[in-house]
Amino acid sequence: MTDAAIAVPNLTSLRAGVSDGQPWLLMDARGHCIHGWLAVGVKRSLTMRAPLVGGFDALEKFIARSEGRTFGWISYEQGWSEGCRQPGGAVETGELPKAAVVLPAIHWFEPKVLLKFDGVGTTAEIEVLAGGDHPFAASAEAAIRHPIQASDTGKTVEKLHVNATLDQPLYGQAFDEVQSHIQRGDVYELNLCTSQSGTADIDEGGAFAAIVEATRPPHAAWCSHNNKAILCASPERFLSRSANRLLSSPIKGTAPRGADEAQDCEAIERLKSDPKERAENVMITDLVRNDMSRVALAKSVAVTELCGIRSFKNVHQMISTVECEVEQGTGMAQILRATFPMGSMTGAPKERAMELISTYEKTQRGLYSGALGWADPKGDFDLAVVIRTALIDHNSRRFSVQSGGAITTNSQRESEWEECLLKARTLLGGLAQNTTMERNRNA
Repeated sequence: MTDAAIAVPNLTSLRAGVSDGQPWLLMDARGHCIHGWLAVGVKRSLTMRAPLVGGFDALEKFIARSEGRTFGWISYEQGWSEGCRQPGGAVETGELPKAAVVLPAIHWFEPKVLLKFDGVGTTAEIEVLAGGDHPFAASAEAAIRHPIQASDTGKTVEKLHVNATLDQPLYGQAFDEVQSHIQRGDVYELNLCTSQSGTADIDEGGAFAAIVEATRPPHAAWCSHNNKAILCASPERFLSRSANRLLSSPIKGTAPRGADEAQDCEAIERLKSDPKERAENVMITDLVRNDMSRVALAKSVAVTELCGIRSFKNVHQMISTVECEVEQGTGMAQILRATFPMGSMTGAPKERAMELISTYEKTQRGLYSGALGWADPKGDFDLAVVIRTALIDHNSRRFSVQSGGAITTNSQRESEWEECLLKARTLLGGLAQNTTMERNRNA
C-alpha cells in the first residue's frame, strides 16, 4: 500500500490541439507502470442518441468496416432495446427520468491516430498503430511524454454538495421492497444502485489522475464527448474475445483495505469466507455461465476461477472467471444479445431483475453499468463494466457518481448502504480535490 505515485497522459493539453474529435485513453493502471492505448481524432463514428432496436447489429457492421481498432461504449438502456434476449421481453424505460449526465446510448469511433504505450514520461515505450504521419501523432506522443500527476490525495478538502436519487431512507425503503420480492421468489439477487450528483467546476484531468492514483484499476478510461467527460476506474471486465474464446470476470463481493498489513490480511480472509458474499458471487457466476452458454460451443463453458480475491489500492474484490469457445462465424451482436447487460449489474433472473431495477431506482442508469472498451474488425474485443465512474458535463457543470451492490436474502440494509458509500467515496474525493475552488485555495 506504499506504491510510488503514478502519472497519466495529459489529455487536457492534448485536447487543445485536436480540432475534430476528442482524445480517448484506455489503460491498465495496476502496479508501478501503466500501459494502454491513446486514440486521437475521429476518422468515422457511429452515434445513437437513444436506445434503438438493432443497435448491436449496426455496431457490429460499423466495426467490421473499420481498418483497425475502434473504441466506444454501450449504455445500460440499450439492453432494453435489444429485448433482454427475449422477444417482447423489454420494459419501456423511456418515461423514467434521464441520468444526471446524459450520453448517447451507443457511441463508437475509428481514430485517426492510435498509440500503444508502456509507461509514461520520458522513458515511455510508444508504438504508433495508426496515423503516424498525422499531425495529431506528435501531440499524442507529447501527452504521454509529459503526463500529469495527482495532487496531494491526502489533503483535507470540503465535501461536494450532492443530491442522491436514493438517499439513505429511500434506499432503505427500496431495499425492503426488493427483499420482499426475493422472499416471494420473483428474483434471488438484485443489484440496487443510487446516483449522487451536483454542480461544480471540475478539472477533469486532475480528477482522473487522483482517482487512478487512489485505485490503480485494470480498466481505467478517460474519454470525452461533446464537452462531457467519462472518468472510469473500473476493476471489472465484462467480456473479452480473442479469436474464438470468450472470457468474463464478474465481480460480487467488496471489502475495504485494512489500515496495515495485518488488518489487510484479516479483511481478505473475512471476504473470502463470508457466506453471503460467496453466495452473491456464485449466483452471478452461474448467471454469466448461463448467458455465455447461449452462444458457446457445446460443453465448452467452464468456470476457471470461483470466488478469487483481487486486492486493489482502495478495496478487495471477489472475482470469478467464466470462459467458453464460440464458432468462428458468431458475431459481436449475437454475443451481446446473449450477455448484455452484465449479470453482475442486474441480478437474477436477469429480465425480472431489470424490471424491478427500473421500478425502485426511479431513474435511467445511462452509461453506468453499461460497457466501454475496444473492438477490431477481426472480431476481437475487450469491454469493461462501467462502474467506479464519474461523469462530468462541463456545459451544465453537473457531475454524477453512481454506485450500488447486490441484494440477496441474507443482505443487511445498513451494510449494503455502507457499500454504496464506500464505492463512491474515492470518486467524489477525486472530484472534490479538483474543483476550481480547491485549485484556487491551494495555488
